[in-house]
Amino acid sequence: MASVNFDMRFTKTEDGFGFRAGMGGFYFEENSGVFVLPLGLSYIVGKDGKNYFETGAGFSYLTDNDEYNNKELFGSSFGHLTIGYRRQPIDGGFFFKAAINPVFGRFGFLPFYGGVAFGYKF
Repeated sequence: MASVNFDMRFTKTEDGFGFRAGMGGFYFEENSGVFVLPLGLSYIVGKDGKNYFETGAGFSYLTDNDEYNNKELFGSSFGHLTIGYRRQPIDGGFFFKAAINPVFGRFGFLPFYGGVAFGYKF
């Protein structure tokens, strides 16, 4: 899956509570794919100003045009958690994060889903 997200803190500090909103998806084969709108809240904490521990929770709305209409697997929405590492510069620039992202929904619970993210901090 690939997505584009906007992530910011609620205050002007480098750590603390924040939110994320984005859009993404993936393509299976001809006439079959998924579009996702993720929303989430997060909390990051760190002491040196560039290495952070991140936790969070969110909700993703999902639509698909799967010709098999596999609602058992995808449903129309799912929840997700975030437990991971974030490295971001103090004054802006390239950032990286890696996390375990358990997901849950009508399909059950997938505890070992995860991902990496790359971006730019303004």
